[in-house]
Amino acid sequence: MNRLEKVTEYILYLFLISLCCFKGMINTFGGLFVLTSGVLIYKLPNKKEFFEKYKLEMIFVGIYLLGIILEYFSIENAKAYKFLYKSFYFLMTPGLLYFFEKEEFRKKAVYLISFSLLIGIVESFRQFAIIYKYNYNSNIRVESFFDIMRWGSALQMGLLLILPFLRKNIYFWIVFLLGIPSLILNNSRGPWLAFTICFIIYIGYLLLYKKRIRTLILLGVIVTGLAVTGVQRYPKEFKRFVERANSIKNLENNYSNLGRTFMWKENILFMKDSLKDNKRAFFFGVGCDNRTTIGEYVVQKDSWKNAHSRAKGAFSFSDAHNMYIHTFVRKGVIYGTLFWGYMIYYILKRLKDRLYLEDKYILGSLLSTISFFICGIFYGYIFTFDTFIFYIIFLLGVNYNYELFSYKENNKKIVEENL
Repeated sequence: MNRLEKVTEYILYLFLISLCCFKGMINTFGGLFVLTSGVLIYKLPNKKEFFEKYKLEMIFVGIYLLGIILEYFSIENAKAYKFLYKSFYFLMTPGLLYFFEKEEFRKKAVYLISFSLLIGIVESFRQFAIIYKYNYNSNIRVESFFDIMRWGSALQMGLLLILPFLRKNIYFWIVFLLGIPSLILNNSRGPWLAFTICFIIYIGYLLLYKKRIRTLILLGVIVTGLAVTGVQRYPKEFKRFVERANSIKNLENNYSNLGRTFMWKENILFMKDSLKDNKRAFFFGVGCDNRTTIGEYVVQKDSWKNAHSRAKGAFSFSDAHNMYIHTFVRKGVIYGTLFWGYMIYYILKRLKDRLYLEDKYILGSLLSTISFFICGIFYGYIFTFDTFIFYIIFLLGVNYNYELFSYKENNKKIVEENL
């Protein structure tokens, strides 16, 4: 390993440790990694083969670069630089793929991400103790180094990443078991729903594909034991937790739900009206950090007065409360169609090409990615720090050791033939 590769590797270590807890360091070490890994890839003797191998992933870099250009045609073109640094994680793609090729580094990456997650979990407990005096109710929202919704999103993605690694690993069990109460204290229903759905998917995988009955029984005993203990020791808190979870379907008097659905509707209507009255906004977006244009569009409507009263002001003109709508409104239909269209194509192709059910890294990455997309229904966080976490975990699932799998499959066939 040459000196540049070693330096780049240590920069990536620091970036991964910062991923769930130090936003400023994410920018610092992420930017350094883009520079050093760029030089490293450029100096590769086989860089042509490298880019050919990862040509599908390199298209994400191309879409990002196109996004920078399109931002200058948006309504808020004076702040086009904000898209550049809010989404620069795409420039990390070549360097990340270079290191994630190595099995030993992927292992280190999962440990470093989980360690970063653990730091964030401890900070959330500290805030719960100091700010809320250990008093849980359905109204508190315990955050960490990230704000409320971003922390819930990052936390559940990290927990799902390590879920396939829990077997015979005490460290991951500690992180996971500490992370669950932190997720509960966060009181964000989107992450709760995303985590629950993906956890059920994983249980189905163990039951139907792996047929690990004993593992499921052990897991069931642990979950049941923790749940029963929690209900017996904290009955009032458990009742509040259930009420909070059930409120996700309340569209009559839950102001958070009312505000969210109102903003979905108004952002969609804005896109519809822009096609007729403001084609620049329709094709190129209002700008990734523009709240004025949407605000002026909404507050002049009669529906705003009634909604503002019912939802108690639970609105955000800088956030469509939906990642998919948010992308199209902020970046326009050209970028939105290219990005999400290619994302769907890429994932479907990878699921077809990769034997992901045999690899813990790919399985953890897949669960975490699915949860990110579920959370995106409720949060417009495509240009925030937790997107960095998503993309790093997402790329963890790109590589696969075909030789190892072929070896296992051949041995399995030999055993079956001899039975």
